[in-house]
Amino acid sequence: MYNCVSNSLNSRFSEWFIAFAIFSTAVIAATSSHAVDEMFVKIDEAHIVRLDSPVSQIILGNPSVADVSVQSSKMLVVTGKSFGFTNLIVLDKHDNEILNQRVSVRKDHTQMVTVYKGASHYSLHCTPVCEQPLVIGDNPIHFDAVNKAMGTKFSMSGGQSKQGGAQ
Repeated sequence: MYNCVSNSLNSRFSEWFIAFAIFSTAVIAATSSHAVDEMFVKIDEAHIVRLDSPVSQIILGNPSVADVSVQSSKMLVVTGKSFGFTNLIVLDKHDNEILNQRVSVRKDHTQMVTVYKGASHYSLHCTPVCEQPLVIGDNPIHFDAVNKAMGTKFSMSGGQSKQGGAQ
């Protein structure tokens, strides 16, 4: 008699456990669309974000770290501007959250050499010839020199708009 009761309890517990597991999985799946993921973007590079729903509103936590441009109703481009972290929230026309991601902007260390002189440093990008890129955090003398040279180059191109297209 004891085995019958035990088997009955085990059977009920198994049914309850299976029902609980199914319910838990459904709750996790329903809330996972709002979970915060992390997007890794290299500084001065673009990252394409494809969406399932058309975008209506974009909220960017810190626009000095990254920039977002809308390419189409379902495609965004995130560009790393400065080292650090921010977050990106995208809403649809009903103000429903369709994307919530942490954006981590990092330096591309491939072919990058840092030259240290005491507490000061500057960067070189070597592919295969070493050139000085504009890198935040470099010695102000080197940074300003590269920034001035880039400004001169861009002002000489004159036919380019800020978005890169012809005027």
